[in-house]
Amino acid sequence: MAAREVALHAGFALARLVATALLGRVFCGWVCPLGTVIDATGAAARAPRERSWLRRWSGLRFWVLGGLVGAAVLGLNLAGWVDPMALSTRALRLASLGKENALAIGLAGAMLAGAIGLTLFARRCWCRLLCPLGAALSLVARFAGYRRWRSQGCIACGACQEVCPMAASPDRPPTGDCLVCHRCEAICPQTAIHFAWPWQSLGPDAAAPGTCRA
Repeated sequence: MAAREVALHAGFALARLVATALLGRVFCGWVCPLGTVIDATGAAARAPRERSWLRRWSGLRFWVLGGLVGAAVLGLNLAGWVDPMALSTRALRLASLGKENALAIGLAGAMLAGAIGLTLFARRCWCRLLCPLGAALSLVARFAGYRRWRSQGCIACGACQEVCPMAASPDRPPTGDCLVCHRCEAICPQTAIHFAWPWQSLGPDAAAPGTCRA
């Protein structure tokens, strides 16, 4: 959009959107290198999964996304500064260029450290608060066909929300934040949570999709 031309590599971005529309945010949950480091850091630091202020300010990522789109309309490409893929690779790439790039290396390293360091406040804090790619994918993931289902065997013990890196609850309206990591399914003591397509048979007690996917 900023370059006013069709880039062939944009096909990869389109493929990611299609995959998200079908499977949900599998990129964020299974592929994103920054998300992997953030998960590992949060687990090692035993960071809390939920913060009341984080849920209130989670809409900030959409403002970041909107700002990037607005800048692109004006011909200015700023996405590379906050894109998780760019954050993950820029510091490593610049570090190999030598001392003459110290300022760029320091800036790139600080931004990467900041994204990871936010994990000390809450699990996946960067993803839930600022990540513009996560914001864009969450808008598409709201309508994903492959989703989380909860049967009426659920006893509302809260185990699923406790283990969820996004602190998502099956009782809340869908937000597109589910990373399809299956951790809730694995930990459920009642085996009441399943991931499936709408046409798969889940039994007569399966809850409606609108009330059970994150």
